This record gives sequence, C-alpha cells and structure tokens, in this order.
Amino acid sequence: MFLTFLSYKCIDVGKNVLKIGRFEPSSKTCNHCNHQMETMLLSVRVWDCPYVAPKAFAATLMQPEISAI
Repeated sequence: MFLTFLSYKCIDVGKNVLKIGRFEPSSKTCNHCNHQMETMLLSVRVWDCPYVAPKAFAATLMQPEISAI
C-alpha cells in the first residue's frame, strides 16, 4: 500500500522510486566507488570507505561556491 502511494506521488512530481530487495547490502556499499564491506557489526551506522580518501571527499563538500563579480 505504501509503495503504491509513494510511486503515485513520485510520478506526479516527476521523481523515480527505486525498490531494492530486503536483504540487499545497501548499508555496506560505498556510494562513491561501490566497494562492499564484507563484515560489519550491526551497531555500525557510519563507516569510512578504505578506497575513498576521506579528506578529498570532505574537501569537495566544503568548497565555496564561485560567483562572478
């Protein structure tokens, strides 16, 4: 019921709904390089990917917007 309602609303505003499997390891997959952690405790909610440099990623988020003068 909820998925049907959500799909209807997303189509109405031009968005997409992506349904994944219940046991898909989405929280163990890096969203930048798709590296998947093999083992992870259930208590871990945030983790740093060993293949993505955390400082380089943080620097891209912290860059000020460049505006024309």
